[in-house]
Amino acid sequence: MVFIVYNLNSFNISFKQALLSFVYAWRVDTVMACYILVIPTLLLSLNFLYPNKVTHYIIKSLVMIFTLINAMIMIGDIGIYKEWNTKINYKALTYLKDVDEVLRTSTNGLLISGAVLFLLMLVLSYYLYQKIVPKNINVKKNYILPVPFFLLAGGIVFLGLRGTGITPIDQSDAYFSENDFANTAAVNSTFNLARSVESNIKIGDKNPYQFFSKEELNKKISALYEVKKDTTFSILKTSKPNIVYIILEGFSADLIAADGGYDNITPTLDSIMHNGYNFTNVVSPGLRSHVGMISIFSGFPALPKVNVATQRDKFTQLPNFVKDIKANGYETGYIFGGDLKHGKVLDYIFNCHFDHLIKGEDFSDEIPTGKLGVADEYLFERKIQEIDKMKPPFMMASFTLSTHSPFDYPMEDVFNFGGGYQQYINSGHYTDKSLKEFFKVAATKPWYKNTLFVITADHSHPTPNQWDGFVANKSRIPLVFFGEVIKEEYRGVQNPKYASQLDISSTVLHQLGLDAKKYQWSKNLFNPNTKGFGFYVYKDGYGLVSEKENVFYNLETKKVIYQPEGAFHDKNKEDNIKALLQALYDEYLKL
Repeated sequence: MVFIVYNLNSFNISFKQALLSFVYAWRVDTVMACYILVIPTLLLSLNFLYPNKVTHYIIKSLVMIFTLINAMIMIGDIGIYKEWNTKINYKALTYLKDVDEVLRTSTNGLLISGAVLFLLMLVLSYYLYQKIVPKNINVKKNYILPVPFFLLAGGIVFLGLRGTGITPIDQSDAYFSENDFANTAAVNSTFNLARSVESNIKIGDKNPYQFFSKEELNKKISALYEVKKDTTFSILKTSKPNIVYIILEGFSADLIAADGGYDNITPTLDSIMHNGYNFTNVVSPGLRSHVGMISIFSGFPALPKVNVATQRDKFTQLPNFVKDIKANGYETGYIFGGDLKHGKVLDYIFNCHFDHLIKGEDFSDEIPTGKLGVADEYLFERKIQEIDKMKPPFMMASFTLSTHSPFDYPMEDVFNFGGGYQQYINSGHYTDKSLKEFFKVAATKPWYKNTLFVITADHSHPTPNQWDGFVANKSRIPLVFFGEVIKEEYRGVQNPKYASQLDISSTVLHQLGLDAKKYQWSKNLFNPNTKGFGFYVYKDGYGLVSEKENVFYNLETKKVIYQPEGAFHDKNKEDNIKALLQALYDEYLKL
């Protein structure tokens, strides 16, 4: 409440949204409360075995310490939110090394009001503790009660730590609105800081990958991304087409014959690739959905050990494709048949500010759902309906889910090979069938002829090929541009240039005639002078793949692995990986 009231003059929030921020805050608040209750629960259990007065004083002291910490964090939120548009985080803590600077950059009003609020919180908390908690907890020694008490109280605390859901809780579980301020208000401040520290503590505020001087680093990155001449060619008949993104969940290029994969699994995608402009050697930088979304829409790579996609204070500083085309007159939408908290996608997608955001809860209850949400055929049906309501030019993105475990697709298995991957293979076939129906209906719509379809995946997935994790083939995904809006001479092209998800934003923006300079890690694939390469993360390592070889640098062993094994050991390729790591971490720390 204090956070909302203090910021009312600077940020818009309705009375209803303010109330809802308390309602939706309960799950994350519960988790934080249960973390605090872990030690008191253990102490109370032991108190049955060894009754003593000390236990009461220890618990009281712990409560007051936690109260002190919470109050400090809440006051910190008030102090930095207007400046940073984020609650207190790891980055803010690093500035506390220079207390003098913090005091000098804070107004007297803020310092005084913060001190007063801090004291009020402590006094009120102490008063409530004295009123609610018994002063003397008289317990007789008992060897039986500790077990049921611990099982009951510990069980409740454990469930609370999980947030009462299937997956562990995260900040995005408090999000309920497209109003950033309302969502931020709903997030528990202490939990938010703990997550931020957890994500950054191993790295700190210094780049752990120092291989080159600043001058050497700039030269190597400039050489890697150097484009001697801009000879971009347009594959489109118009510079302002409708744009439809189809993002396939965990879809390996191994499922697609046109990309060198298995035959007959995805005949629809095969046909699309033989009639569109297809890139046959594309890798995903990361292994998770939230990383994929940032790669696609912000052109920012995955990194070992840290994750930009789960840190709002960082990804809000990145360029955003959706915002850029909205500024150029596009109506935008995003549709997903499940819970956007799946894969930690929600926070970033909210930040994109799509005009229309359709989630699993927005589908009719009459539509059959699996464990994760609506099957792909129903997603594509709804996507057609939503596009029909949009005014050209529009951009509509969808994210499928049927190729994610538990693979509860509404179809009998067609293929009986693949061993443990049989369900995954059949789920790919089901999604392909759903795509066939989607395009069959879409082709009858008036907007179809002027629409560019961009089909890719959020990341790859293991297949019966059982690629080693450090090999680029493990990360291969589809990327094809399709539609009648593409000029006839560019249909059916199979381009072997090595590329990445990261390159989608720059490539599409160039086709629209828009500036893409701020997407510094994204390459324009329709400029023949752009160098062909892609890079990716696997565990504690970084890989770089290009036409001649695949180089992987293991950060723990400091060893370089070449594929194929007999490939020429090019020191420049090793240096490129190290330069990318150093430059990307520099960028990460600046965000």
